[in-house]
Formats: sequence, C-alpha cells, structure tokens
Amino acid sequence: MTLNVRKVFDYCYQAIGGEDNEDVRQYLYERPEHVVRQEFFKEAVWAIWVGGKSRAAAKSFLDWPAARSLGGEFQEVATIDGNRFLTLVARLHERPIPQQALARWKAVQYIAKWLGNFKSDGDFCNTVFHGKSATKDLDNSDLKTIVDLELPWVRTANAQLILRNIGGEFIKCDRWLTEFMVYGRMPLSTLERQVRALGIPLGLFDLTIWAYCEKFVNEVDNLKSHFDGLSTQHGFWV
Repeated sequence: MTLNVRKVFDYCYQAIGGEDNEDVRQYLYERPEHVVRQEFFKEAVWAIWVGGKSRAAAKSFLDWPAARSLGGEFQEVATIDGNRFLTLVARLHERPIPQQALARWKAVQYIAKWLGNFKSDGDFCNTVFHGKSATKDLDNSDLKTIVDLELPWVRTANAQLILRNIGGEFIKCDRWLTEFMVYGRMPLSTLERQVRALGIPLGLFDLTIWAYCEKFVNEVDNLKSHFDGLSTQHGFWV
C-alpha cells in the first residue's frame, strides 16, 4: 500500500483552517521575497528563544521592552556595550542572571555583530548563500551552510527554523515530519519528489503537517494511530 500524500495534505490543510490559519497566511502573503540580514537576525532571535518555550510564551517574552532592545535592529544590537548589555539582560531575568539566559543573549549579540561585518545584504547573500538572493531559492543545501558556520545556539533544528521562516523551500526534518515519513514508509527524498510532483510548495507542505500535528496529534507516539484512525474514512492508503 502507498500513502496518498495529496489526500493527507488536503485533509490537514483544511483542518488547520487553510488560508485562515495564521502561519499559512504568513507563508503565503507575508514572507520576505529577498534575503536580507535583518530578517535573518529576527528569525535567529526567535529560533534561539522559542526553544523550550511555547510560541505564545516566546512571543510575549520577546515583546518586552528590554527584549526588543536586545533583539531589535541588528546594527544597533551589535553596538550595545558590555555594561548596557548586562543591564538589559538583568531587566529581563533579574540578578543573578541565569547562565542559559545570558548565553542565549550573547549568541544573539554575536550574530548581530557577525551580520554587521558584511558590507551589504548583497555581500551577505554572496558570501553565505553563494549568490542566492531570492528566499524561495533557499533549500537543504543552504541548511548545511548555516550549520557549518557554527553560529552560537544555531544547530540543525534552529538553522531549519531560521531558513524556513525567512522563506526557504524545504521539508524540515523535525519530530513531526520525521515521524510522518516513518508512517508513510518513505525517505525524505521520496516525500519531496512526491510533494513537488503534486505542485505543493515544500515549505507549505512542511508547515501544514507540522501545524496539524501540533494541534491535533500532540504526542509523536500518537501519530500512527491518529492517521490510521482517519485513513478508513478518508482513504489515505491506496
């Protein structure tokens, strides 16, 4: 038997609200079209801080005035001196500042200074992304590039999140998509080939499965039984 990827996608897409879903709407209409350093920085800050937090908690935290200063315009963040840096961090976390929180903010400032070393957004694209300037052209090959830079707090999962959020088109092998591929009995290359053949953007497919599982499946161990339960009614396997 073969998993009907189109039927699964269509079901999940409708279940999360289609274009009324906030993440889908952002993907379709609000993603940046061009690679720019500020967008990369914004998504790096988000990736660094959303780990270990709910999305709502991370967003609320990053909206605090001190957090907006530490994670705002990368050119300004790069110039915050040591005393002011520690003062801002202390406003968020109080003293003694937790070591992990300090490490995350130091990673943020390191990335801000790193981005500031490029002469322009074009220089950034040429150096880091081998000349790619359109976000839709970013793919899995760029993931390895970002990981190999060894930016603090940016490993594979965070690099995937950054690249997807700035507009990259690929399937992110997070816990949900990895388990989905196990369920579908197919490797990443096969899933990507099928999704492309269906005319579904890889990023939209990734987002849809992720959002559906976050909302309705809840636990990775539940994925197989969850979709098996739907399959009889919706014909996921053919």
